Amino acid sequence: MISDMAIEIDGVEYLFMADALVFAGERGDALSASYVARCARDGRIAGAKKIGGSKSAPWLLPKESFVEWFNSRREPGRPKEDQD
Repeated sequence: MISDMAIEIDGVEYLFMADALVFAGERGDALSASYVARCARDGRIAGAKKIGGSKSAPWLLPKESFVEWFNSRREPGRPKEDQD
C-alpha cells in the first residue's frame, strides 16, 4: 500500500523515495534508494523530479510511472539463456 504521504502537483500524484521503497518491499523486492535514484536520473522512471540541486536532494517519483517501471523491470543479473 502506498501511504497518504504522496503529494499532487499539477494533477500528477508523486511519491517520496521512502514511499516507493516501502511499496517495493511490500511486494518482496528490497530495492535500494541509490538504485531507484539511478533509474530516475537515467530517465527510466518517466517524469521523476529531483527537488533541489544538491547531490543529496530528494526525488519525487510520479506514482503511475513508478508502478509501471516497477512492474516492467527485468530481473537482476544476467539474462538466462534459452533451455530449448
